[in-house]
Amino acid sequence: MAAAFSFECFTILWQEPGIQALQVLNAQKQWIDAPPIPGTLVVNLGDQFARWTSQ
Repeated sequence: MAAAFSFECFTILWQEPGIQALQVLNAQKQWIDAPPIPGTLVVNLGDQFARWTSQ
C-alpha cells in the first residue's frame, strides 16, 4: 500500500488498543510499526506544515 499524504497542517489519530495498523517513516526512510500506547494520541504533521517550515 502506498503512503498517505496529508495536506492539512496536522491530523490527530486515536489507535484502537490491541490493533497494530499504523506505520511511520523513520529518518532512515524505513517504514516501522507504531504500536498503540494506551492513553495517547498520534499527531501527524502534514505536508502543509513542512512547507511552512521549509522542510
